[in-house]
Amino acid sequence: MQFPPSRFSDRIAAGPAGSPRWWFVGVIFGRFLYMAIFSDPIEVRGLRIKHRILMSAMTTSRAEEDGAPSAWSHAHYKARARGGAAICFTEATYVNQEGKGFPNQLSTHDDAHVPALGELIQAVEEAGAPLAVQIYHAGRTALSAITGMEPVGPSPVPHPTEDEVPREMSEADIKTAVKAYGDAARRVREAGGKILEIHGATWYLCQQFFSPASNRRTDGYGGTLENRMRFPLEVAQAVREGGGDEMVVSYRLGLLEPFENGFTVEDTLALAPALVEAGVDILHCSRNARVGLPVMPDLYNPAFDRLRKAVEVPLVANGAAFEPSRIQAYLDGGADFVGVGRALLTDPDYANKALSARDGEVIRCIECKPCAYMTNSKCPDDAYPSGMPESMGEILEIASTMAGGGYAPTAKKRLTTDAPIEEQPEGSSIS
Repeated sequence: MQFPPSRFSDRIAAGPAGSPRWWFVGVIFGRFLYMAIFSDPIEVRGLRIKHRILMSAMTTSRAEEDGAPSAWSHAHYKARARGGAAICFTEATYVNQEGKGFPNQLSTHDDAHVPALGELIQAVEEAGAPLAVQIYHAGRTALSAITGMEPVGPSPVPHPTEDEVPREMSEADIKTAVKAYGDAARRVREAGGKILEIHGATWYLCQQFFSPASNRRTDGYGGTLENRMRFPLEVAQAVREGGGDEMVVSYRLGLLEPFENGFTVEDTLALAPALVEAGVDILHCSRNARVGLPVMPDLYNPAFDRLRKAVEVPLVANGAAFEPSRIQAYLDGGADFVGVGRALLTDPDYANKALSARDGEVIRCIECKPCAYMTNSKCPDDAYPSGMPESMGEILEIASTMAGGGYAPTAKKRLTTDAPIEEQPEGSSIS
């Protein structure tokens, strides 16, 4: 990956005795070319991040009914922080009731939740990692059975796997939603958060506005690429304002939609630098446009490479990093960070084992179809031939006292935490 000398000097982190821990490769036309190893620290907007292995955001449906963090939320994120993750991303937290996508989901929609959110942020940081709060609005995927409200979206185009037709948002609705993102960012700041992430991928509201497949508007928020970019950019600006100058802001975006009328990599290459201009510090790339669609490396890998050349901010790659060697492969391909999901569900100590070259001790995800972890807060017994790891103890103890919970990524949303889990299509993948 390439950065001008000024960016290199700004971003380099010193190792022992002050020596740089980058592998220097050379200078090409006055620009530095280098790659990192996954144990390297990195600095983003003044925040030193200790290495490159991150815990990806994953919906859990184990918060309190009102969206406040539960005892399970504390145990879940603290276990991964103790296990070595450099940053723990929360599940997506809804910025207003209209945008709630799942039962028992964490919330950033109410000032009353700031103290409890602050306690969670502090507890996870004391366990070893900053907690990055992901914020979102589910848009047309927010079902009325969950929100008690009519779903909304950029256009009256239903989600392909759901029956409800969303109400087209008016310009006043749009301004209200943008403000809700900014208010959520303010709450994260007031709770002591140092990092937050805008979820602009996997068919939630920001991506719904960006994609011509879901945005059929003819006003200033639809039609041309510039107009389709307007909503996500207004959200990024509102989040930067609400989060403040010191907040590290990540934006999760899809690289492309591999179907008719989907947004293209060329669209993403226009959006990405505009997001950076609007105040985004990190771009977190989803390699699949939607759970249930197959991951196609021949599409996504070239798209990631093109994005790497288009922006100078750190990039996060993710997808099936079950072995530590996969992490280094992502970094060698131009990523600055790697988001790890299912591997950290199976083994909360994954990062520590990877960092200390104990790859053989990693408890490997067995790739359930669907991922069964969240049904009872543990993977199937087949994943633990040597017995349940000690790091899962508190999580399981708390889960045993809960009436229900858990969400597995399937085509149809679960309306309640105890609804059955549907089979996931063969060949599909999640982070």
